[in-house]
Amino acid sequence: MMLGLRRSFGTSTILKSTAAAAATAVSNTTSMSSSSNISMGSVLSTPQVKLSKDQLKKRELRRATINKRNARKPASDSPVYLPLPMALRYLRAAEVGFTRNQTTLTITTLVVSERGNQPLRGKIFLPHSLSAKGDSTKIMVFVGDESKVGYYKDELNCETVGGSKLVESIKNGSIDVSNIKMAFATPDIAPSLNKELGRILGPKGLLPTAKRGTVAEDLTTLIRESVGAMPFQQKRNVISVPIGKVQLSDLQIAENILAARTAIMKALGEQKSKKPSILGQTTISSTHGPGIVIDFK
Repeated sequence: MMLGLRRSFGTSTILKSTAAAAATAVSNTTSMSSSSNISMGSVLSTPQVKLSKDQLKKRELRRATINKRNARKPASDSPVYLPLPMALRYLRAAEVGFTRNQTTLTITTLVVSERGNQPLRGKIFLPHSLSAKGDSTKIMVFVGDESKVGYYKDELNCETVGGSKLVESIKNGSIDVSNIKMAFATPDIAPSLNKELGRILGPKGLLPTAKRGTVAEDLTTLIRESVGAMPFQQKRNVISVPIGKVQLSDLQIAENILAARTAIMKALGEQKSKKPSILGQTTISSTHGPGIVIDFK
């Protein structure tokens, strides 16, 4: 009997001791987990070290130095560089199956600028229009000498050309000018246009005037420059301009790229700054194709 009680007492004591030990272990684990969470939270909530003005300035100078160094590297150093003919071959392959009129080639040039430099801007006079072959820019030309009507229509691809008869047709509404994009005139007929067509063409911005630069003796140069003019402006650190359709020949695209380079370099030369901007890498891409680094500078 006594032996049974001792055994029972001993077993009860062991169970109580085990339960107490387990409770202590759980308590310690919870305490450790809580302290771990606190330490992690304190680490995550530690505020970042704020740099001083001098440190920020030095970091900015280091970045500018790296950007300038990279900008001066030749295009051939890039792992995605290709000569222009090869680049065009890849881009044309990327456009197979797409409507040719909707596939445009674009060049994008990086610009490394000093703080305070004005963004580069200007106009590119493309020798080959972005319009698809067969499309005509809606241009209207008023000429005093009607013997030149055929020249402007055939050689310059103008939509509507004429003299006094054209003026009368517009006045009586037999010719619709709603689809005309630009209008030009020679000096011998320009003075009469304001009186005859001012109320019709004026609100549409189509009335030729010397002040607007749409009246000239030599309309050939004026029309070609106006139709082929492509404005560009630096946005942040890049200049991006369309330079042709995929169906243009390699030579035509190269001539358009050369015209773009001339215009951008002109804008760079006219920049009023002690430290002018620097041109970096230039990539050419198509609507559905990748960007490929090409020679530009």
